[in-house]
Amino acid sequence: MIYFSIIYMRLELDVVTMEMLGLPKLPFFIASAQKALGSGEGVEATGRIHDGMNLEASVSILLQVII
Repeated sequence: MIYFSIIYMRLELDVVTMEMLGLPKLPFFIASAQKALGSGEGVEATGRIHDGMNLEASVSILLQVII
């Protein structure tokens, strides 16, 4: 419901055109899902670094990955 109300408002403001809505959405969804999975794996891998390091160093690295 929220998605469609946002699209409607953007259509009314001519931010989104009918041509844009006609584009296939699956490739964009797949690319976004891959990026999210990659980010999640990076955070997980960074969390595992603390086994051989002190906790302060691993938290610093984790914060750099998130930012």
